[in-house]
Amino acid sequence: MLANGDVIYYQQGYYQLDFQAFFTLATNRERVFTTSHGREYFLAHHARHLAEFQHYFGDAYDFSVRSLGTIDGACRRLVKSGVSEADLFLPLVCYVAEVLIQQTGGQWSHDADRPDVTTITGRDGRPYDPYFCIRKILINQHKPHAIEAAITAQFA
Repeated sequence: MLANGDVIYYQQGYYQLDFQAFFTLATNRERVFTTSHGREYFLAHHARHLAEFQHYFGDAYDFSVRSLGTIDGACRRLVKSGVSEADLFLPLVCYVAEVLIQQTGGQWSHDADRPDVTTITGRDGRPYDPYFCIRKILINQHKPHAIEAAITAQFA
């Protein structure tokens, strides 16, 4: 923050914004973590978020469990380059959901007791979490191999 109240903000370049504009930008960006995204949302926007995932991460991801091993490092590089974790959140959820769908023969579902909880229900009837584990990882300081560990642990 500068003496005149402006903020220097880094997002793939440096920008000088007045505090109110910065606050609005940050609030809108971080709202993705506090908004409930239900099953209907993901059914309607899944393809768009997968395209965003491909934009950020490239074509090397094949929806395999093995591919999860490189996501954490790629996330750290993207954040260091100025991409916010909020921008990565929904694309990551959709990619991880697609991994879960393909690996378990599952589909998007929701918990009838908790309508704000979005899960993947596998062919075996087990619920898998592509949403809250990713949100927790991104909010609580992303650690090496966190996404890989959070998803592969669900297969045990």
